Amino acid sequence: DTGLDIALQEVCGFLNAQLAGIHHQIIVGDIAPLFFGMVVVVMSPQAVCLIDVLTVGLILFLWNIGIQLCDPGLTDDHGCCDEDRDQMIERMLEADVSKAIIICCSKHDLDIGKKLKEKHPSFKLACSIHPQDLEDHDPKRLIEIRERIIESGADMVGEIGLDYYSHPHTREYQKDFFKAQLEMAREFDLPIDVHCRKADGDMLEILKASKNRGIIHSFSGSVEMMRLYLKLGYYISFGASVLFKGAKRPLQVVEAMPIDRLLIETDAP
Repeated sequence: DTGLDIALQEVCGFLNAQLAGIHHQIIVGDIAPLFFGMVVVVMSPQAVCLIDVLTVGLILFLWNIGIQLCDPGLTDDHGCCDEDRDQMIERMLEADVSKAIIICCSKHDLDIGKKLKEKHPSFKLACSIHPQDLEDHDPKRLIEIRERIIESGADMVGEIGLDYYSHPHTREYQKDFFKAQLEMAREFDLPIDVHCRKADGDMLEILKASKNRGIIHSFSGSVEMMRLYLKLGYYISFGASVLFKGAKRPLQVVEAMPIDRLLIETDAP
């Protein structure tokens, strides 16, 4: 991809320059304990550089650890990376990527995630009921996810949130399940990973009424909306959408953000 190639060339350039006399900044460290020390910001006046996880070896929040443990939009997807998962993790470790968040949106994924965490203690687990997965909206599922959070020793609750773009017909159930999982996160003092598409109004109303902390995943909103989320204490993360052709709004948002609240993710694969 030309956009990614250009971004990576720029990244290599300022890394080689060791940040001397240029406007770029990289922040890697514990700016917030809830993010387990995985914070990476790459910014220039001209462009936002999205770093490929295996090229530069820096991860923040990945939808699926750089490994597709869960794609909530698909139903028969679980085995997609079974054949090369070990090799992928090996490449990550060789690139000094020692930490990752494994987001598990099903029992199958959680079973895999727990095994990975046992093998790689620096990996962290997140689990939830995803807003795209509410065709079955039986309240008993909330009891089950609470038990999974406890049993797995989850480090995070997510992805949770609202998706009125792909699943407008379940919006009322989405709000109910979102609020319930926010309460679970508060109960266990865990950060949240928030998924929001075409639902910022309801999202802000719900988050304002809660006392949670975490990340707004794969942000696609406006500058004004970004500032409202920042006021609530959230971090804003961007994925590959910043490299889409004609993607002006994400770049405008990044340029307007305080750099210590700006995160990137691969949202891989």
